[in-house]
Amino acid sequence: MSRSQKKNMKRKEKVTEEVKDSWDAEEEEEESKSKATEKDSKLPPPVPSATEATTTSTEDPAKRLRNLKKKLKQTQQLKEKEEGGASLGDAEKEKVNKMSELVDEIAKLEIS
Repeated sequence: MSRSQKKNMKRKEKVTEEVKDSWDAEEEEEESKSKATEKDSKLPPPVPSATEATTTSTEDPAKRLRNLKKKLKQTQQLKEKEEGGASLGDAEKEKVNKMSELVDEIAKLEIS
């Protein structure tokens, strides 16, 4: 094995160790969050104030409409892909099946 090959091998090993360390850190963080949620689940949920309730329930209609149109476009592309003979995954099939719901919601937002 040449000198440069050994050097590259060491670099790859270092990167994989860093990735493993980051995964371990993420797993530990998730475990601590799950423990915290178990403690929090015993408490009743907080009651939102009047201003919080209105801001979370009313999203900007223009932004919502734009996002729905984007989803509809993606769904139409998936449908064309399926009609072309490609096989779709479960999640993709679910998106295609919910296409009518997207159209209905877009129509409601455009009216209001």
